[in-house]
Amino acid sequence: AEDVLVTAGHCIVDEDDCRSSLWIFDYTAKVASRKRFKASNTVGCKEIISREFNKEKVIDFSVVRLDRKVKGRTPLRFRIEGQIELDTPVVMIGHPLGLPMKLTKGASVWHNDREWIFSANLDAFGGNSGSPVINENTGLVEGILVRGGSDFHENDEGTLMVNLCDESTTEEECLYGEDITRIQKLNLPELLKN
Repeated sequence: AEDVLVTAGHCIVDEDDCRSSLWIFDYTAKVASRKRFKASNTVGCKEIISREFNKEKVIDFSVVRLDRKVKGRTPLRFRIEGQIELDTPVVMIGHPLGLPMKLTKGASVWHNDREWIFSANLDAFGGNSGSPVINENTGLVEGILVRGGSDFHENDEGTLMVNLCDESTTEEECLYGEDITRIQKLNLPELLKN
């Protein structure tokens, strides 16, 4: 909705997190290089509408009401029922490591047998939590990224290196993918009525 945002539950934990959070629209490389943002492109959090974070059940989401309606933007459409199928191509828009907006393409659904989550081979990093994962075929948001494997490892010289997964690897971390909370489990149509 114009004043509702969905993110990961571990990103907005309580009302203090809500009050101290600010989202910046159109945070691209050009905007980041200027280090200035238009006030009209920023929005804060007014309240948590619904939230759950349960590691054991793998439930991780926050639905928040923004401090104002966002003008000039169309809310993303999302899946209401059913579930995404295996091998469906997905894309993700986010800000890994706090970087300007990045689009991750070339991924697909790898695992689809858990109630609250599915996994995909997205190229995600810390900072991507809460990013929308979109079905490339339908344009619908299928879920929000909530967790993944280790992003970095330390080499023999003590330098942090990006963990890369090559297609022929048998490493367990490379065979599972990134976890995505299913958007249809959040009961958004009912929440948006209130």
